[in-house]
Amino acid sequence: MTVQDDIETYLTKNGQSTVNEIANGIDYSNSYTRENAKEMKAEGRIDGAKTTRIPAVIISGNYEVLTGDRDYLLGLVKRYAASHLSRAKSKSTSDLQDFIRDQIADDVVGGPFRWEFWK
Repeated sequence: MTVQDDIETYLTKNGQSTVNEIANGIDYSNSYTRENAKEMKAEGRIDGAKTTRIPAVIISGNYEVLTGDRDYLLGLVKRYAASHLSRAKSKSTSDLQDFIRDQIADDVVGGPFRWEFWK
């Protein structure tokens, strides 16, 4: 099976899904999955659109996207507020995003839109 077959099978089984969900489900990288899904959309094999906005913040003058990657989020805490790292480690990914947004970020800004695909 090709990656595109895997994407099609995943979407048939799971319905509308983000690139991250598809990539995790078929064990490919996000970028490779997104590239192939966009190609499939162009060919009319699946549908897709940029839907929800991924939250982003400004911390110490730097633009940071608050992804769903817990290790990445912990890295942001370590980089910008190391004294809070032990407390941050006990938080869920969603709570960690809120913590960064509410306690560490200087400003909340609009982030990129997330691709979702469906069959």
